[in-house]
Amino acid sequence: MSPENTPQASCRLCQRGPTAVATLHQHRGRGLTLRHLVLRGPLCRECGLVAWRHMTLDTALLGWWGLVSLVATPVTLVLNSIALVKLLRTPVTPAVPVFPGSWPQPASPTV
Repeated sequence: MSPENTPQASCRLCQRGPTAVATLHQHRGRGLTLRHLVLRGPLCRECGLVAWRHMTLDTALLGWWGLVSLVATPVTLVLNSIALVKLLRTPVTPAVPVFPGSWPQPASPTV
């Protein structure tokens, strides 16, 4: 099966498609310790952009506290910028209908 014919995976957060394979990072320096979180997987554009905003903003504000973090934070921000380009190239996900079509219709009044 060629890569063009392979089915795209659904988003790991909302189960919709189309998706991009992107890896997002979040880094927090804590003096001598640090915390690094990674979100991998196929992500739709909307979920990916929400996660990108949250993780990048957290890294930009709280990532600098520590000696190792002075190097890790800029690297994390660059990696997230690369993931942002992948997410922005992903087509917009079609809207999900608010009411499912299988709900029963109201009875028409008899005259």
